[in-house]
Amino acid sequence: MKRKNGRNHGEVFTKLNVVQYILDEVGYLSTKNLKNVRILETVSGRGAFAIEIINRLAESSLNFSFDFMRSLNQNIQLVEMDKSSFDKLKKESNGR
Repeated sequence: MKRKNGRNHGEVFTKLNVVQYILDEVGYLSTKNLKNVRILETVSGRGAFAIEIINRLAESSLNFSFDFMRSLNQNIQLVEMDKSSFDKLKKESNGR
């Protein structure tokens, strides 16, 4: 079913302050050791959650001296069903 905005999926883009509030509330804080915390982000979209999760993990890795890339690869799963959204997310998050 095609939506009025021309998109075929029911996309909702979460504002950064809401993303930060939700991650704070569940205790995903860079002031904690996030080395072994597992995250499944089921609809990555434009990456509001994904980018904030990655940023917090990177900061935690500096605070607690663990291998950021290893933890990222072992514990963070991002899922996106729309290839164009995934490609945009990859481009926007490049270098993080």
